[in-house]
Amino acid sequence: MNSLTVCAPTGTKAQLFRRLLGPATSGTDESVPAMEWRSLQRIEASTDAEEKLASYATAVTAIHTRLAPLFLVLQQAGPSEPSLAEPWTQIATGAGATLAPAPLRAVSPVQLLK
Repeated sequence: MNSLTVCAPTGTKAQLFRRLLGPATSGTDESVPAMEWRSLQRIEASTDAEEKLASYATAVTAIHTRLAPLFLVLQQAGPSEPSLAEPWTQIATGAGATLAPAPLRAVSPVQLLK
């Protein structure tokens, strides 16, 4: 298969890769804004610290399980495919992060344990 076959219906390899990131991250068939992810909604809805941490660990594990094969392809293809080198550099350095951190809430350690 030549690059024209791949690029014609999907765009460049980098565009195709970026299209795969959204669904892999959200765990759905399409890109979904982060605050609409069920996993993040479960974390946000948790009132118990242990439940919140367990939900977070479950979400991170699931997201990284889905992303790992994509990152492996990107890491291996980046050196020989210039269009994929930039996304890999962004991911490897954290420069590709698109999620803004959640605002901090003033909570005492005692409140977290309740």
